[in-house]
Amino acid sequence: MKRVFLIVLDSVGIGEMPDAADYKDEGSNTIAAAAASPYFSMPHMRQLGLFNIEGVSCQEPVEVPLGAVARMAEQSKGKDTTIGHWEIAGLISDRPLPTFPDGFPRELTEALERETGRGILCNRPYSGTEVIRDYGEEHMRTGALIVYTSADSVLQIAAHEDVVPVEELETGKIYAELPVETGEEVSFQWEHSFEHIPWYEYYEIQEDGSFLLNTIAVAGFGAGIPAEMDCTYRYEDGLIYMDDIGSVFPQFNWINSQTALINIKVGGELLLAGSDMPHHEKMVLRIK
Repeated sequence: MKRVFLIVLDSVGIGEMPDAADYKDEGSNTIAAAAASPYFSMPHMRQLGLFNIEGVSCQEPVEVPLGAVARMAEQSKGKDTTIGHWEIAGLISDRPLPTFPDGFPRELTEALERETGRGILCNRPYSGTEVIRDYGEEHMRTGALIVYTSADSVLQIAAHEDVVPVEELETGKIYAELPVETGEEVSFQWEHSFEHIPWYEYYEIQEDGSFLLNTIAVAGFGAGIPAEMDCTYRYEDGLIYMDDIGSVFPQFNWINSQTALINIKVGGELLLAGSDMPHHEKMVLRIK
């Protein structure tokens, strides 16, 4: 067998494990609890044989299931998602991951505050829907992150994308930051991925934090390079300059290429080289 498509119905339990009492989960049976709802419907899973599994008696089994079915018991210690995924991949853990019934330790939340530049709300075990209900208004007002955990070891963060941009939530990693001033120049140097010629872009930081594109300079016209723009043209030192472009960008969003992006400079000083950032990852540059 060369390839397997593995689909996990995360947290869809079919009954307690022998060690359920160790985690205060005696009597747990997620699928049975869900099946008690009049809106419960899993016809495709039923045809595959979900209700033919021994002990899954909340719905009628099919006479001939389309799939092969079985009930398996986890060998690892612990009950959270990560432990289960590790075991699926072949790693058996002899000790459970830590849980945080009183919230995460202060040194961890302080590090999170330091890295994100944002405060922390909640920091307690909570339901994902209820934590938004109880802390959402304060989050919108203050910009602080809603941090919570559940019965497992996972640190979870809730935030509104109008307050915390999606790209900030996706990685949270900051590769460089420095103070800037209105009027300062930001430049990008690229090597055109097809023509393999130099390409420069020169922007000016505006008072509202946006970027005004003043000039593009290229070594020649080719694929992806605008041949006609509402601007002025000049030829200097082997480059064609397109000046007075006047386009405004609230921020920069790009998929980084370590081969195409040579560097980013601010005020003539190097901010980052393309090789300083991960290849083929979404990046953002903005003024805070």
